[in-house]
Parts: sequence; structure tokens; C-alpha cells
Amino acid sequence: MIALMFIISAVSAVKPARVRPLPGQTHCPVDLNRDGFYEDMNGDRHVTTLDVQLFFQWIEWILRYEPARAFDYNRNGRVGFADVVGFYNEVY
Repeated sequence: MIALMFIISAVSAVKPARVRPLPGQTHCPVDLNRDGFYEDMNGDRHVTTLDVQLFFQWIEWILRYEPARAFDYNRNGRVGFADVVGFYNEVY
């Protein structure tokens, strides 16, 4: 029973947060590898430099309207420019 509760809580810990499309985009960001972080900012199912640029360009909008845990790549509890750098390093 305890093991089952641990599995359920571990699965819900990586459940993606609900996000909306970034300004100027038609598709929502996508968590491609289901780790709880959104790598595909424009929702085209590919991670490219455009995704990094969108994250940098719209970081203030993301801070205001998106759940922080979905974009907190350095896992410090808040979203900032260090997360853009961390995301860039993951991409390249």
C-alpha cells in the first residue's frame, strides 16, 4: 500500500502543468520527454534555437501567465534568465 502511494505521488510530481500558447504562437508549449518541463516553446514537436529565442523573448510573459514549475529548468523555485541559459545548455 505504501509503495503504491509512492508511485502515485511520483507520477503526479511530473504531471505537466497546464500552459497556454506564447504570444504570436498558435500551439501550446509541449513537454516532449514528459519530465514536467516544456522544451518545445512553439509546439511544433521539435526543439531548436527558435524555442530558446521564444523563451528569452517572452520570459516576462511566462513569469506572469505560466506555471513556474513548467519552466524552472534550474529547479530553484523561480523562473529567470538563468533558466533560459539552462534551457539553451540542454538544447546544445
